[in-house]
Amino acid sequence: MGPIDTCHWVGGRSGTTKLVALTPWELHARLAWMTQSSTSDLDAARAELQDLLIEERGFIGQLLKRTSDPSIPAAQLVDLVEILERLESRRGQLIPLLREQASEARRREEERSVRQFVLRALDEIGSPQNAAFLQEYVWGRDRVDLNTRGFGALRRDERRAWARNPGRRLAYIVSALGPEGRPLARWMARSDWPLEKRVVLAGDERFLDLKKLMALFRVRGERDPRGLSDPYEPLIEKYASELFDRGALPGDDPDGRGRWFEELRDLADSEIETRGVATLAARRATGEQLEQLPEETQLWGIAGGV
Repeated sequence: MGPIDTCHWVGGRSGTTKLVALTPWELHARLAWMTQSSTSDLDAARAELQDLLIEERGFIGQLLKRTSDPSIPAAQLVDLVEILERLESRRGQLIPLLREQASEARRREEERSVRQFVLRALDEIGSPQNAAFLQEYVWGRDRVDLNTRGFGALRRDERRAWARNPGRRLAYIVSALGPEGRPLARWMARSDWPLEKRVVLAGDERFLDLKKLMALFRVRGERDPRGLSDPYEPLIEKYASELFDRGALPGDDPDGRGRWFEELRDLADSEIETRGVATLAARRATGEQLEQLPEETQLWGIAGGV
């Protein structure tokens, strides 16, 4: 059997396309070049995505044709599948660039800073949350991709701004506090919350994860149903799988999917209420203790936090 005559689309987005046969070695060489090519120009990301999709369409067509032909060796099918996997990987590398484009456009429309997006997200979630979930939530809700690596610097900027003029802002982004008043850098909160709301007690992690689920359910109910996709569905499924043994979300069964979400929401809501009642006294007592600390320590915690 000769070389695989898998297709390469020439012309791409700029004109008429045609298929050119390439050997497996030529195909892999082309993919290696594509991986090394620069994608620093954000304006080129959309065009490159289009070219990649055209490439994939051609390979998928060839793969479909060959899978129905029993004379085609399995090794050739493996070659095509591996090429598709590499194209998919390359497509994945474009996602951060496209997200950055979307984020820049959205920030211009909203005229909001990163801190304002974070503060609004925390207000809607209603509990301390970690940077990873805040990034997921803000991307789903606002289509703004927050750089979580900059959150530490953001909190330092918040503290410096408070030190210059404590009353200038209505709320600052602060850390949640442990029972002794030490800042828990992993968990972000709002300074205008009562201390009992900022406190993270031992065993609270599941409670905070449940709050993630409920926040996603609420914002999902506000989305435009005419949208092409539901950005919250995969997040709900992700966190649900970590909290409950509910099985996978039903695939092609709209009624089953609806019941899955409804039952899951009822479970999360019920457990949040139960845990909230069980920890209310301890949370209030801890908040009252922390209120005895100086104002600065109440906001930023005792030095040497984790």
